[in-house]
Amino acid sequence: MNTDFSDWYDISDPATIDAMPPLDISKADYLRDRREMKRVFHAFGLVTNNADGRTATFPAASVGKMLYMSGIDIHGIAAAFADLYRVSIRAWSEPNRKIPTADKRRAMESVHQYIAKFHNAQGDFFVRFTVKANTGGKSPRSEVHASVISRIAIYKAEGAELSTPVNTQAEDSAPFTDDKIAYYLSAVNRAKFANAKTATAQSAEQNRATE
Repeated sequence: MNTDFSDWYDISDPATIDAMPPLDISKADYLRDRREMKRVFHAFGLVTNNADGRTATFPAASVGKMLYMSGIDIHGIAAAFADLYRVSIRAWSEPNRKIPTADKRRAMESVHQYIAKFHNAQGDFFVRFTVKANTGGKSPRSEVHASVISRIAIYKAEGAELSTPVNTQAEDSAPFTDDKIAYYLSAVNRAKFANAKTATAQSAEQNRATE
């Protein structure tokens, strides 16, 4: 997984994720196999994010990647993906580093990372949706290409190490850390927002003093 965070932009304050309540998906349908998951993704249709209004689809072609790279077994979670995308928050954006050259009209130009929290019988989790967008041409579109799921408690533990999601196809006996969420929630990233808030407050105070 790429761990170069230098080209992230439009980064949202991690405090917005801290304040987000988890969505209870304990009653989500269990999707037995890939075929059923593709059927459900097709039934989702266009899904609109409540926070920023971005409308995206869940392509059937993404099912395979989600099954094997989500971090934990998603058969009992995927049916709730549309609801989770609706309540998620765009945490940051990135340029698409893998733009195909054969047909630039269909190239996905940017990548947006949305984060939601959910609760089920196994505990509390983050889900990060990777949404690729093409804003040009006659038919701009956004598609959810990947999902990564990790336990919220991991990021509350000091010294949590970064690691790459691996398929478990069962409950995660060895929970991993989503390296992108780990950086996003890190003290380094939080300090940027704290410093910006301090600078804004100092500027406002100086303006009041000169009035």
